[in-house]
Amino acid sequence: MHLKSKVLSKIWRFKLFIFLFPIISIAQFSTSEPLIQLPGINDQVDIQSDWWGEQAKYMTWINYNDNVYSLCVQKIFPNIDTMIIVQTSTNTLYKPSITIDGDGLKLAWSEQNDAFWSLKLTSFDVNIWSEPYTLMADAPDTIKADINNRRAAWSCGGELFFMIFSDSTTTGAQVIDVDGCNNPSINQYGGAYSESIVYEKNMIDSSEIVFASLNSYTGDMTWDFEVFSNGCLNRNPEIGSVDNISFETYKDGQWGISYAPFYSFDYMSEHLDVNANYRHPTQFTFGIPVSGSREDIDDYLLIYDSDSLDGNSEIMALFQGIMSGVESTINISNLPGSDTWPVLTQYGNYDTLYIAVIWQHETETGTEIWWAKAGVDLPQGDIQSELVNPTNFKLHQNYPNPFNPSTKITYNLTKNAEIILNIYDVKGHMIQTICSGFTQAGSYSYKWNGTNNSGLSVPTGIYFARMETSNYSETIKMLYLK
Repeated sequence: MHLKSKVLSKIWRFKLFIFLFPIISIAQFSTSEPLIQLPGINDQVDIQSDWWGEQAKYMTWINYNDNVYSLCVQKIFPNIDTMIIVQTSTNTLYKPSITIDGDGLKLAWSEQNDAFWSLKLTSFDVNIWSEPYTLMADAPDTIKADINNRRAAWSCGGELFFMIFSDSTTTGAQVIDVDGCNNPSINQYGGAYSESIVYEKNMIDSSEIVFASLNSYTGDMTWDFEVFSNGCLNRNPEIGSVDNISFETYKDGQWGISYAPFYSFDYMSEHLDVNANYRHPTQFTFGIPVSGSREDIDDYLLIYDSDSLDGNSEIMALFQGIMSGVESTINISNLPGSDTWPVLTQYGNYDTLYIAVIWQHETETGTEIWWAKAGVDLPQGDIQSELVNPTNFKLHQNYPNPFNPSTKITYNLTKNAEIILNIYDVKGHMIQTICSGFTQAGSYSYKWNGTNNSGLSVPTGIYFARMETSNYSETIKMLYLK
């Protein structure tokens, strides 16, 4: 396989729909508090795919106590529900990954039996967990897997595997890269015809972060590969909620964090501290499509653990305001002892969005799971004063939302106007024109069935409906689930 070591083409920035990003306002994080305090060691936390809206949120983790491993699941939003133990075993259970689709929860994990490993998958619907399905068996090495609502990626023995398990057909495992592959992270918004994965690739004297992308509109399964490399050690990559990547970078004897928005090396930034190590990054960012032009990328929030305090490891939040130039760092955990391996999720409704950070906290007797939360102010629509709604027009929130297979988009005109109503994805690509042209005053409703202008089904994920006239524009956010 030929890996292109060049950075992503700058042409990408011209393919993007023009965005103007408001400054993300993040309220003070709440005081950290325990979430899971089962006896023993509670670790390897994963959070259900980052769907938006009022959908319930679930987390999974492994509990180890008295030589028994327990695979656990618990709902954490909108309320904390009863914990579910999916499986117990004296065999090693490792690295669970949880997601959700229209059929319910899906859960994958690795299990060791004697000298061999297997990768299992189960589904939860109508209060019943299905009999586990084996995605890979008799593997001689540890399996590290990540799943989204329809596919799985995993590394084993230096190879990178990919498999479709929820679609019109289920495929066998495909080897998409060999030699030195480790720790894959799959895009949680994978769609019917596209997919993306980031992973480590260990070289002789360095380790690179590789971005693999699949576009199967043509009917084949051809992958493209790009390398995010800065000539040093890189590890623990993660794909974020809106086409962004973060990973650990080793420079000058310290571990720091690299962050790249839009899957682009062009915009990569590094966060390093000569007095501390930064590890296990995860990130949050969000943009709203509006008219106008921009040269900047959006603000972002990095969550990571740091040993900046002597003899103590803390969970930190670094906010980078691109447009404002503001950078600030706060200690989220503020606990004695070791706090490591943070994970992050968004939850709430379309009026009030929250971030929850969940991490492992070591105690004298074991490892607990703690969390802290913060509200996020994401202004809707244009931030330009001249585009304030003059009350002559109104684009209503689509219904239902989230939706599958279709949703209704409604708007009101109190006077005749030339309008255009388009659908965009989170990258800013125009997906479909719903209506365009001279329109008389009145109320109008259109059904969007999750297809593009070519009639092809679009991937699960976040989309925007945007209505524009000569002196007004408004944007709503929609969530399409399959």
